[in-house]
Amino acid sequence: MNNLYKDIPVIKRARGWRLYSETGQRLTDLWQIGGGGLLGHTQSALLRELKNTAERGLFAPYPSFAKERFFKALRALFPAAIAFTALPERPQDIPLWRPFSYENAAVEKEPSFAAALPCPLLPWAAVWNERKPHSSAEDLTWDFSPVVFAAAARAVYNLIAAPERGCPSYPKIEAAFKKMGSAEKRIWRRDGIYFYYAPTYSPAAPYQRLFHAFFEKGFLLPPCPDEPLILPGELSPGEETKLAVLLQTTHEHQ
Repeated sequence: MNNLYKDIPVIKRARGWRLYSETGQRLTDLWQIGGGGLLGHTQSALLRELKNTAERGLFAPYPSFAKERFFKALRALFPAAIAFTALPERPQDIPLWRPFSYENAAVEKEPSFAAALPCPLLPWAAVWNERKPHSSAEDLTWDFSPVVFAAAARAVYNLIAAPERGCPSYPKIEAAFKKMGSAEKRIWRRDGIYFYYAPTYSPAAPYQRLFHAFFEKGFLLPPCPDEPLILPGELSPGEETKLAVLLQTTHEHQ
């Protein structure tokens, strides 16, 4: 991953699902920080929440209102769970969480699972249920900055208000995926808006070529093949056509 990450140019600004480099290059973001940018890089009201909290001078990780506000947002999202804490990164054996995938609703009732929250400042959270009765928000002995908690809470509420994010309509991409044939022959395995790179051979060298092929066409893939390509919440007709062609041709040339 480190080598491919170094191939990403310096990003000057980000708007929605598009990144702009210092040299003026525009990239459609298919990485989205593994879920942290799921709702785009300029979420509604997120910048205002950051500004309002920062103006209070609340940068240090002291106890604050923002921490409980974050837990309240998570409880609204996970009514079956009773306690929450945060993790610095997602355990490798736990798949990405998709809050908009109704067939996966039972997952929140598992003893524990990791959630990919749509916040670039706090992208992962772990949830425990009553099987861990001593885990609770009050038991935490650490804190993040209130600015981080406030932003994460706003992002969760934005997600709750946007269930349609999980089912964007891209007919050309749908058609390209159907042309790939049976699942065992595909280079891409699809789950909702996620496309997992799943070849039947060693993926290291081929994925590096894929990364650069997509980059040359203006798309940023995850720098690690273990992370999925995430369909953006919005694509122009031209972007949709190019992406559909890329998915189809990379499958055909596997």
